[in-house]
Amino acid sequence: MLGAFVAAMLYDTVGPALLATLEPDQFQSTLQLSVSFLRPGPGRPPPEPRGGHGDRKGRFPTMPAYVIVETDVTDPEQYEHYKAAASDAVAAGGGRYLARGGELAVLEGDWQPPRLVILEFEDLAAARRWYDSELYQQARRRREGAAHLRMVAVQGAD
Repeated sequence: MLGAFVAAMLYDTVGPALLATLEPDQFQSTLQLSVSFLRPGPGRPPPEPRGGHGDRKGRFPTMPAYVIVETDVTDPEQYEHYKAAASDAVAAGGGRYLARGGELAVLEGDWQPPRLVILEFEDLAAARRWYDSELYQQARRRREGAAHLRMVAVQGAD
């Protein structure tokens, strides 16, 4: 599919007259060279996805979603096992940690969460898939008796 896209770009750029003069092996080499400019080079990571409104056809990047977790740890030793398993599940689900139990500063009100975790996912559907995944359900079982959680997922804003 990418080859067809590049071929169309070449056709529009250099025109049918020049492409007609190329032998099939020359055209293939030109096509491969053109495709190589669209891919990241060796040792270069692919471009980061950008935020924005998504649609069902996938023409635009989706809006990220954030999972906010308030945690009251009751068994720190057992909770460490949950943290390791949850971290693997988050990575497998395409998420990343933005905050994980760091220092808190209450700015307004009387909310005093003992521990906060903030995760980021590609979109709300990805956050739900992660939460419902078998890998995260296994992690949840490791947490039983170790902590009480309150968790929400919220779609990001423009």
